Amino acid sequence: MKIKSDIVRYGVAIALCMGVVGFVSAASTISTNISTGGTLSVTGASTLTGLTTTGQASSTRFSVHDTAYFGGTATTTINSAGNVSVAGTLSVTGLTTLIQASSTRFSVHDTAYFGGTATTTVSSAGNVTVGGTFTSTAGLNNMGNASTTILSASTMASTSQLVIGGNGTALNAVISGTCGVADVTIAATTTAMVSCIGATGVRSGDRVFVTATSSLPANFIIQAASSTATNIIQVNLMNTGSIGGTSPGPTAFFYWATR
Repeated sequence: MKIKSDIVRYGVAIALCMGVVGFVSAASTISTNISTGGTLSVTGASTLTGLTTTGQASSTRFSVHDTAYFGGTATTTINSAGNVSVAGTLSVTGLTTLIQASSTRFSVHDTAYFGGTATTTVSSAGNVTVGGTFTSTAGLNNMGNASTTILSASTMASTSQLVIGGNGTALNAVISGTCGVADVTIAATTTAMVSCIGATGVRSGDRVFVTATSSLPANFIIQAASSTATNIIQVNLMNTGSIGGTSPGPTAFFYWATR
């Protein structure tokens, strides 16, 4: 009965195919070890209840041979060179060690920025730029070309005034230079006022200090100096008569004026 045997053979084949399909589509439970020489592909969620070993990984070590991604959107990464990229905020609660940095040293290999708007900077050359007010409470500040006897300032001293010693007179301006006195006649043992012309920057009411140069004859003494006009200093000269001569000029005076 050939027709009957063929029907049986095809029936068995169909049953086997259905069994295979049923096995593939069903959940698989294997209670022994799995070893595969090819690729293991998993399309669903994988749950690992025991220790999982990957290259150089253990219960205390996690090893990735390329970039490791952390976070649902992979915004934080650690690449194979050890560089950490954080798209959000990096919070550190313990001591952080940087190159040449410690609990007393902070090291930056380029410009360091301070403040929310980065208006204060320290460049790699050591130049400090302050967008606001620079305040010091430590007393004397050392500046380039400055010491206890030399004060170097880019403008007049500060925003408006310089006070030395805390209770001294405020200085709004300090001016110095050389002015000249024309030829005049002052009799022996008398005093006369002469005008020192060319005192650039001097204004009426400035506190003026004048000293003679080597061109002033020995019988003349500076008694007083003041200013009542721009760029001119009035000087009281006395002729002591110690030697002959009645003319102090032409001569030059050094002046120092404060305001």
